[in-house]
Amino acid sequence: ATADVLSLGSEDPRKMDGLVLRHPVESGKVRRIGVEEISAAEPLLEEILRDGRPVSDPPSIESMRERRLSDMGRLDPGVRRLVNPHRYHVSLSQGLWELKRELTGTVNLL
Repeated sequence: ATADVLSLGSEDPRKMDGLVLRHPVESGKVRRIGVEEISAAEPLLEEILRDGRPVSDPPSIESMRERRLSDMGRLDPGVRRLVNPHRYHVSLSQGLWELKRELTGTVNLL
């Protein structure tokens, strides 16, 4: 795993021709990931309830455990270590970053 990105509901990073990842606070920090660099992408959120009703059967404890171990195994060792770990950054998509700038009344620099 190299990045987590928060995006608008109308954006699907899996269908984009690469990603522009924006730092949520520092406007000058931008990272671009080309489509050829993306080997896999998955949503961080999954729909569990719709209109107050379950949309599927809940996963078993064992399947949740296996997924967690798999997810942890994909993280960089520097992020997983307990002493002086690297920070795992979460970025904003370009669309979400622009909406944030619009709502806060700040000028779009890019």
